[in-house]
Amino acid sequence: DNYVFTADNFFKMILILLRIRAGIPVIMMGETGCGKTALIRKLSELLNNGSKNKMKILNIHAGTSDKDIINFLERKVIPIAKTLQQKDAEEQKKRESKGLLYTGNKLWVFLDEINTCKSMGLISEIICKGTYQGKEIPSNIAFIGACNPYRYDEKKIKNKAGLNIKDAKKEIQKNLQDIKEREKLEKSSTVNSLIYTVNPLPYSLLNFVFNFGNLAPNDEEDYIRNIIANSQKKYFDTYKYIKDENVDDKDLKQLHKLVVNLIVESQNFIREKNDKSSVSLREIKRFNIFFEFFFKYLKMKKEKKLQVIESMRSSEEET
Repeated sequence: DNYVFTADNFFKMILILLRIRAGIPVIMMGETGCGKTALIRKLSELLNNGSKNKMKILNIHAGTSDKDIINFLERKVIPIAKTLQQKDAEEQKKRESKGLLYTGNKLWVFLDEINTCKSMGLISEIICKGTYQGKEIPSNIAFIGACNPYRYDEKKIKNKAGLNIKDAKKEIQKNLQDIKEREKLEKSSTVNSLIYTVNPLPYSLLNFVFNFGNLAPNDEEDYIRNIIANSQKKYFDTYKYIKDENVDDKDLKQLHKLVVNLIVESQNFIREKNDKSSVSLREIKRFNIFFEFFFKYLKMKKEKKLQVIESMRSSEEET
């Protein structure tokens, strides 16, 4: 497991648990790839004895409709919640007969990137009221939402290179007679200046949003170090690379340190040249994909080369 515990994410876990127990909606707002989904997954695992299938996740995107969300609830969430209620009711009777207290279990439902779709009204009703289109949702379901910030790209707004499209749009607006066309143009201009293609959250949800924040540089480096170490250990141990190639453990440590430093420097460089959200922990996973590909490719290439040499030797001996 690549998850790294820090004081910051431990505090966030406690805060989420307290909100869920108090029946307060949980909506996390933070940059993409800052660890929102990973934190919820890990918290769910800890509460369910390491099981990774207890929490239901809906990854929302721009094409998600009301129908998709309702189908998800009716097919994958509500039937399980009702079954869980029945089991809890039976367990509660047993405990009460013995004079013991019993707290029922909750089914966690994680709605990721809720503000990317056009179904904000339905999502707000689900999270705040516990209903969907007027139909009641079982009370033992705890909804957790995550969203990206509604933030403008300052560099994009300040960019004056080439044609000044913003000024051109102002001139077009002056000549537009149709109010609907003018509003459409204003909206497109606003959307194009955003860091993320997201919709503003309804006022009913804003009261429950807490800023998830960004990873501190030291925490991010810890994540990178842990992810890279696990990846290297996996492939070097699997193929017995150390034994076959006479690679010293000291060399592996130096390689690990070099890779971590290069990734940290590249992350910081891209953030300076673009935006703080331009890179995230997802890039580390992408690095692991490349690492796996080149490791297997170079190993296979070397093995084939050795096979060719062996076949040439054997043919020479026969002649």
